[in-house]
This record gives sequence, C-alpha cells and structure tokens, in this order.
Amino acid sequence: MARDSGEQRGPRRGTALDGPRRDVRPDRPRNIGGPARGPRVPLADGRGLPASGGERSGGPPRSAERVFVITQPGWAFATLAELRGMGIGAYVDLLHRDSTLVMDSSQELVRTRLKTAADAYGLVVSSGPRGQWDAARGLAQALRQMPPQQFQPRLWHWLMQTRRTRAANYSVGSEVWGETGVHRRDLGQAVRNAVRAAFPRWREQPAGGMRLLCKADTQAALMGVQLYGNLAEHGEIDEGRPGSLREHLACGLLTVAGVQPGEAVLDPFMGTGTILRVAAQVYDAAACMGAEVDRTAFRVAEGRVPPEQSELRFGAFDALDPEALPEGTRLVSNLPFGVRFAQVETERLLAFLRAIRPKLSGLALLMGREQGEKVASALRLRSKNVLVLGQPASVVYGDPQVRSAGPVRSVDRTRG
Repeated sequence: MARDSGEQRGPRRGTALDGPRRDVRPDRPRNIGGPARGPRVPLADGRGLPASGGERSGGPPRSAERVFVITQPGWAFATLAELRGMGIGAYVDLLHRDSTLVMDSSQELVRTRLKTAADAYGLVVSSGPRGQWDAARGLAQALRQMPPQQFQPRLWHWLMQTRRTRAANYSVGSEVWGETGVHRRDLGQAVRNAVRAAFPRWREQPAGGMRLLCKADTQAALMGVQLYGNLAEHGEIDEGRPGSLREHLACGLLTVAGVQPGEAVLDPFMGTGTILRVAAQVYDAAACMGAEVDRTAFRVAEGRVPPEQSELRFGAFDALDPEALPEGTRLVSNLPFGVRFAQVETERLLAFLRAIRPKLSGLALLMGREQGEKVASALRLRSKNVLVLGQPASVVYGDPQVRSAGPVRSVDRTRG
C-alpha cells in the first residue's frame, strides 16, 4: 500500500479510485493555525454542519455563516498552506476526499480570491447523515421542506456579500460522490424547485448569472452560492493542450514550495509554461527558468512567460547547469506521468535533483505516485497523494536542505 505523507493525519474515509464504500467516516477538522487542541465533530449544528436535513420540530437545518472552497481530490493541503500564509488560524473541515474545505466566513475570505481553490461558495444549506438517511438525501429533503421565506434571506445574504443585488439569472450544478440515496440530477432539481418557489421571476440558464452548487457524499452535503470561480476566470486547462496544468493547481504547487515575491523559480519540465507564467504574474517571481524538449510546447511557453523575467531553454532537464542557478531557487514542476506521457527515468531524475539540491530553498514536484514515493524516500522529502483530472499522482515537497533520518510517512489517505 502506498504511504502518503501529507499535512494532515488520521483515519480516512473512502478513496478516490477504489470505488464507493459504505463505511465512509467523516473527515477530521483541522486547525490551520496549528495542531488541533481536541476533536471537534464536523457534522454538528451551530458552527459545524447541521446534523440532518430536518429537525424533529419540522424546521430546516441551521447553517452558520460559513464558506466552502473546492479543488481537486487530495489538494486541500495546498489551500491550507495558502490560508496559513494569510494568517487565518480557524478550524477547517476537510470533506469529500480532501477536495472541499469548510470554514467560518470572514471579509478576508469573501473578498480575497484564494489562488489555490477552483471555486468558493457561500454556504446556504448543509446536511449530515441521520438515521437511515445519508447526507445527500438529507440535503434534498431539507431543500424540499424549507419555506421560501427562509430560503430567500440565505441567498440574498451572499448576493449582498458579493455586491450582486440583482440576480435574475442562475445556473445549477451538482456533484455526488459514492453510493448515496439520491442521484445528483434529483439533488439539482431540488435546488431548482427551491429557487423557483423563493424567486418565481428568476430564470435558469446554462451559464452566467448566479451559480449554485450542490456537493455531497454520504457524510456531508453542501449547497452554496458561488462567490468567485477561478476556472471560469482563467479557463479550465491552458491552451486546451494535453498535459497542461490547471492554474489553481499550479498555484497549489507554488504555494507548497513557498515561493515569495522576488525569488527565482525553476521548472525543468515546463511544457507550455503554465507554472512559470503564474509564478511571474501571480507570485511576482523575479526570475523564471525553464526547459522543455517538445518544440511545439516550447514555442507556446515562449509566448506566455513574460520575456523580461524568463530564461527558457529548448532541451532536456538535465542539460541545465546547476552552478548557473541562483541561490535559493524554488523548484516547481509538473513531471510527465499517466498513460499519455512517458515517465522520466527515476534514477536519472534523482541524479539531477541531487545535483541542484544545494541551490534550492524549496520544491514541489507533481509526478506519478509510484515514482513520487521513490523520490520522496530517496531524498527524505514529504509526499501527498492527489488526483489530477482523475489520474492518481503525488506531490513531492519540502525543504531540500533538511535531511532527516528517513522519509516522512503517515497513513495513506487517497489510495489508488
């Protein structure tokens, strides 16, 4: 079994690749300001998620003023790192195979666009399991039972937060994970019916306007109003080219590597240059160095990475001169992996990493899981199992100048 060395530890629920499981357990809440002082049940009323889709009194579930942000499975640890960097030290619930983070809202979270998240939503209704009902079915029932006079102010609150006072058009999305008691189509329809009852003049359209989302599994179900969306802002995949990395995941790697303004970033497998472009434009990197062996991808990168901040070379990664690297360079790269791309020979990669290691101050490398485990073990670094567009992968990261007695390990959390 692969071992995962992510930021968080503890028993996990289901996996992203082994199919649905019935014995799913709720995620443990995390204190992003430091270690948790004790267990906190994430599926409870008040500050946590409501326990069910309807209380015995017949009232709707209570929903504290909370936000949830979503990313790819396993990538929540990168958003946690960004939140730490912002100085936010609240407790965070990790849900849906570490692809959703739920936390108390603040003006900073509502107004500031998190770079490592795909989207952010203001929480309107939520549900946990109760009795024979799983969370997804509980949420659908809550939406059906909620009176329009209760649903209206919940939506208006988030519209006012985002300064959208007129939202005559809306769209609905839904994601359901695992063997739940309700199909995602039915969950989406429950949202539509609630909106129509509360706002009869509003009209649904495929895109644009207010975006509503339901995201659910057996243990936690959320319905929210989109505050912002990085995928809609930048496009899901740069240039539509196979192997291109989504921008919020590039931000995740740069954040985990600890990139700061004015530093140098090296991407020896730069492809079309997504990581280096984001490093220059979003992280204010002073120098962006890269190498690429594919001529077409290299030409695209030349046109995307700011030339005044870049030094790009056409050729193999290990043709780079380690002595030419600035001291304190951050190594950030998306290595070839998966069924469509030939993996770099591990020993050749390790030789390159050992050669440039003295010049590095931080690194984050996305690669295949098996190779990631070998690299993390050989270099005494951390590794975190993630998914990238459904493909199993690993992020190898850490301080390259710290050589511990062995690789950092913890219980595997996204087995594939």
